[in-house]
Amino acid sequence: MGLFGRKTKKQDEHTKAEEKEKVGVFNTPKKEAKKEEIVKEINFQNKSKKKNAKRRGNSAKVLVRPVITEKVNDLSVYNQYVFEIYPRANKIEVKKAIKEVYGVEPIKVRVLNNIGRLVRSGRNKMTRTGGYKKAIVSLKPGDKIDVYEGV
Repeated sequence: MGLFGRKTKKQDEHTKAEEKEKVGVFNTPKKEAKKEEIVKEINFQNKSKKKNAKRRGNSAKVLVRPVITEKVNDLSVYNQYVFEIYPRANKIEVKKAIKEVYGVEPIKVRVLNNIGRLVRSGRNKMTRTGGYKKAIVSLKPGDKIDVYEGV
């Protein structure tokens, strides 16, 4: 390079020759257009896969665990089962997860947030334990979920 970043004619010709060599396979306009189309198509497919993955949700993540208490045991007479669920899950996702995991179509899903209880830590300080979200799933009279096996 010359003074103040100016190129001489020889240096300019040399860089142009290097650029032509780098272009290589994709030097024609048709091939460049094809390459751009392929890249756009791949990017579009990747984006749509990510969106579908978010929409579908993972049924293993939606259902955290079944809730097993005496009260819930009494609900099984009415064909209702209770599950702790992921905090951001909604009724539709819970319904799909139950269908995928247990192979049973729920009639009704009710969702509620349980707030953690107050606990004393120290003399004067009261804190709250972590809450959780749960779903009460109602099934048809003939359907059954074997949640309580081995409990």
